[in-house]
Amino acid sequence: MTVDFRKEKRKQKYLIYVAIIVIIITATILWFGFFQSDGSTEFNNSPILTREIYVNFDSLNSDAFAKFKEFNKTAVFEGSVGRLNPFLPY
Repeated sequence: MTVDFRKEKRKQKYLIYVAIIVIIITATILWFGFFQSDGSTEFNNSPILTREIYVNFDSLNSDAFAKFKEFNKTAVFEGSVGRLNPFLPY
């Protein structure tokens, strides 16, 4: 059974071309995105306008809210916590 090294070299050649293309695209994006900015970034220093928050507490006194039931409290755990070494097989 023979090994065909030509296919391996062809795959490596394509990978090198793809890597070069990715490096060129990345360098172009970095060049035009970061290094060519004119520095005219302006920040908006105006205060943030907030609206008053109003909560209608009258809905807590409604009949639909009164039909809800309270959860029972969870009992305290009684028993052994576990094995000393949980990684040992049974």
